[in-house]
Amino acid sequence: MSNLPDIITNATTGQYFAVLVVLLGVYGLLSVIGVKPRGTYWLFYKRPRFPRLWSSAAWLFLCATALSVYEFYAVGSVMWPDEVVRSADKYARSAYSYVVDEVQALRVDVSQQVTSEVPEGAIAATVTYVTDGDTVKVSTSEGKLTIRLQGIDAPEKNQRYGKTSTRALKGLLTSTIYLDVDGKDCYSRTIATLYRDDGVNINASMVCAGHAWWYKRYAPTNSELSSCQGYAIENELGLWKGYDPIPPWEFRRGVR
Repeated sequence: MSNLPDIITNATTGQYFAVLVVLLGVYGLLSVIGVKPRGTYWLFYKRPRFPRLWSSAAWLFLCATALSVYEFYAVGSVMWPDEVVRSADKYARSAYSYVVDEVQALRVDVSQQVTSEVPEGAIAATVTYVTDGDTVKVSTSEGKLTIRLQGIDAPEKNQRYGKTSTRALKGLLTSTIYLDVDGKDCYSRTIATLYRDDGVNINASMVCAGHAWWYKRYAPTNSELSSCQGYAIENELGLWKGYDPIPPWEFRRGVR
């Protein structure tokens, strides 16, 4: 009969995983039924150590699962169906793509920022809420306004890259911005180009960084936005990276 050191030394990853599952199951059961925190159990249950311990246990559980799946698949003990492996690979790639999108949205490089002079007569405003990547609410000396960024169209919130685009716009905004107003749309929103106090054109910068489309229908002669979109496509920035993006005006109509 093998002794304990031999068992530990010769155990496979899968066996370690099985033991860990049992231990976590017992631990969870004790937590649910409310066993009084006495003796050694006190070290596990006593707050504030419990959240930290549970977090560590969760990571160990995930690592053990990954190692076990790798071992079983490598040695042929468990032949996972190809569709399961393909689904897992697709999910991993999707998660990676989402993380890349989020990281890129945290910071717009200086080379992707379009800078010019703040137009004379621009209205100073304070942003109170960012609705999505092309709409904000502001407070001015004349009252509160809903601003639709002129000449651009960002992904919808329920569309891929929608939330990332919203975060990107938040990252570009400063405490005080300036509005170059260009009228109102059919929803009574004020159409405007936004500028920061350092002269950065926020509308164009969103397009240059690949966080929004040039809305050619409503700004057909805007050469700056046209150039920005060409730059973003050529360098595969933002929503142009790695897949064929669906324009929001088509997404809203359910074309694709």
